[in-house]
Amino acid sequence: MGKTAILNFNDDDFVGCTQGAEFAASFTWTGGDGNPINLSSYTADMQVRKVAGGDIITELSTTNSKITLSSEGVIALLIAYTETALFPAGTFVYDMRLVDGSGIPSVILRGSFVVTEAVTV
Repeated sequence: MGKTAILNFNDDDFVGCTQGAEFAASFTWTGGDGNPINLSSYTADMQVRKVAGGDIITELSTTNSKITLSSEGVIALLIAYTETALFPAGTFVYDMRLVDGSGIPSVILRGSFVVTEAVTV
């Protein structure tokens, strides 16, 4: 069984970016005791899709270095402006999965990913 995440997102919560702008975000994953979880043996992946099971808009992972994890529980996300420039404007869905060193997955984030159209181009 995976760890229980404190980070709980509902339908009113979202992550967003603007076309052509760098997207960077970071947060700390903590356990039920409030202490950061050592993520040094974990891998992570996150997909953004139009709908669940639909075409992938973007994929972030520790493999492609768009997600980095630290021993202090910090999860950092980065999408280059050259990539966000290619995103269609709209509201999409995402989730993020962490897999511990034993191969046990935990989905720790999910929600809406909003891409706004750039005004200044």
